[in-house]
Amino acid sequence: MTSPLALILAAKPEWMALDGLTAPLTGGATLQAGGAARDWKIGLTIAETGGVIEAREQPIGVLLPRFCPQRHVNENGSFCLGYRAGENICTVDDAAVWWGLLLQCLSLQCIASRTRHWPPRQA
Repeated sequence: MTSPLALILAAKPEWMALDGLTAPLTGGATLQAGGAARDWKIGLTIAETGGVIEAREQPIGVLLPRFCPQRHVNENGSFCLGYRAGENICTVDDAAVWWGLLLQCLSLQCIASRTRHWPPRQA
């Protein structure tokens, strides 16, 4: 059986650049920020803890709050991507869905960083 982190690695999108291929995965995400003069870049760590995949800013607290329920940043600095989003990643398709959730979360974080408000109807 393939580990969830190996599946995450296999489904890695182009907007995520990794520093290496060993756990935990570290690197940077580059998002095109609509209407902005330049892309939005954020360092990330992606780790597996007890079979659950979590992503957090690396280092924590540079661009995003260390903890903020309104911004969907958990007490440990990980992102809330949805109910049980990092669990049961058993296929590359599951991993691709997880990456899509992370992209959506980061896109909303980018907007919130620019506007100082979480986008409406995006809870």
